Amino acid sequence: MGRVMFLIKCKPGEQEEYIRRHALLMDCRPDSTNKPEATKEEIEMCKKVWDLHKCAGIKNYSIFMKNNTLYAYMESNDYKKALDQVTRSEIGQKWQQFMNGIVEQENGVPVFDIIECEVFHMD
Repeated sequence: MGRVMFLIKCKPGEQEEYIRRHALLMDCRPDSTNKPEATKEEIEMCKKVWDLHKCAGIKNYSIFMKNNTLYAYMESNDYKKALDQVTRSEIGQKWQQFMNGIVEQENGVPVFDIIECEVFHMD
C-alpha cells in the first residue's frame, strides 16, 4: 500500500466553511449515526463521495489544516490512478463544484502539491 501526502490551499477566510463541509461529509459516512443538517441533495452527494473514494482504492485518508493550508494524507495502491478516478468522475466533479470558491482550483480541480518522497515511516 503506497502512502502519499499532498497540500491544498483553502482560500483565505474560507477555513470555517471548509471545516463545515467536511463535517457534513463525516456525518454522511456509512457508519455515522449523526443526522446531517444539509439538503437532501448534499447528503446524497456526500454518501456517493464515500463510495467513490472506496471504489478508487483510497484508504486511511486524513486532512489536517494549519491556517489556510490543508495537509492531506492517503493510502492507495496507485494514488495517481485513484486521484484521477475521483477528480474525473461525475460525483467527483460535483464535489469539486460544491468546494468551488473555498479551495484554490484550476479548471474545476483543486491545485495539489503532491509530496511523494517519504523519508520515514513507523507502524
